[in-house]
Amino acid sequence: MEGNQVSRTALSSAFTRGYHAEHGSPKVFDDFLAHRFLTEEESTHFTQFMLTAIQTLNPAAAAAFPDTAATLEWMMQSSGAMPLILGRSKYTEECLEEAVVHGVSQYVILGAGRGSPAGRFKPDGYPEALFLRTHRSLPFMRTCPLCQPRGGINRLKS
Repeated sequence: MEGNQVSRTALSSAFTRGYHAEHGSPKVFDDFLAHRFLTEEESTHFTQFMLTAIQTLNPAAAAAFPDTAATLEWMMQSSGAMPLILGRSKYTEECLEEAVVHGVSQYVILGAGRGSPAGRFKPDGYPEALFLRTHRSLPFMRTCPLCQPRGGINRLKS
């Protein structure tokens, strides 16, 4: 990964959360903002990557689906990444909800800058979110409207 580039892990995680939010059933974790963290080119890249992977690794399975949407759905559901990413996100936010009940007043998020919990937190009952930016997430967070302060709930710190 180059200096100011976002990691593929952060991008693929956002793609997975966004795909599940739009197409997943049953809904495990609804990250309705995840798709906004990807450019159209990034989203297209991950879709094409998944479709190319099945055509290369399992051509018979690829041929069994009527269209690319069905193929992508099968790939996403068959991937080991989806349950890991969704489970981790859901668990983390459920722990945060429980911590708030017990009086936690501040939540620190460390990451690559493609997560969306601050944009999804409800204003009432959630702690102030303090973002500690890594060198990789700083350029993205400066330009992302979801990462800007709103109503005293989120404060960005360098």
